[in-house]
Amino acid sequence: MRSGLILALLVLGLASPGFTQPAPPIRDLPATGGVQRPAAQTQDADIFAFVGESGSQQRFTVTSAKPVEITLFSPSGAPMLTKEGTGTVTLDAVLSWLDVHTVAVLRSSPSTPYVIQRRATLPTITQAIFARRVGQEITFKDGTKETKCWIVPGEKQGSVGEQRTHTLSRLGQTIITIVPNGPTNVSVRELSFWAEGEDVVESWRIYPGGKEEEQAFSPALSTFQVPANAGPYTGYYCPGVKPVH
Repeated sequence: MRSGLILALLVLGLASPGFTQPAPPIRDLPATGGVQRPAAQTQDADIFAFVGESGSQQRFTVTSAKPVEITLFSPSGAPMLTKEGTGTVTLDAVLSWLDVHTVAVLRSSPSTPYVIQRRATLPTITQAIFARRVGQEITFKDGTKETKCWIVPGEKQGSVGEQRTHTLSRLGQTIITIVPNGPTNVSVRELSFWAEGEDVVESWRIYPGGKEEEQAFSPALSTFQVPANAGPYTGYYCPGVKPVH
């Protein structure tokens, strides 16, 4: 199979002039029904595209008699997750953007047909806000940078280079952020979101002290897309976390 670098170039359409094989066409990958790919003569990479929502849980399943490799790419074309195997190969992921994503399937034997299926959940507003920008380095107006990463996909996050953690409640309605400020001083922020008409209401409490505030806002689509101040994609899992996909 090709290396991840060549596969990334195929997805981005940036293959070097010396690379003679043309980039494969991009095919639609619906959330129902699946796609059957017949035997091929020379093409061993298939690229599929779909529109995914921030916070959506995606499952990609490829069934093949010969070894295959599935790779999920971010909207910017960075490899997020890869899974390979023979028979039924499943890749699970929580998305962090409302945007077009791509999935590549490499087969070791072009003459072997396969079937790929995608299943997706519809996220709540809290799940969408919780998952957005995970893995993407963000630079804020004051020059500080933050990169969130998954400890438990869809449930718990960490911040690269910091000790803070973000946890989604069991019911998926509250985000708990814990920030250690020394061995004994810990601040906790509890966030809740709900819809009121066309607005989203954000309510938060900060402990110790129990300070409580509330505000309403109308999130634009850009809230869940890759922002202009985004840096490189740094990875799906936090450093040291064993992948479970």
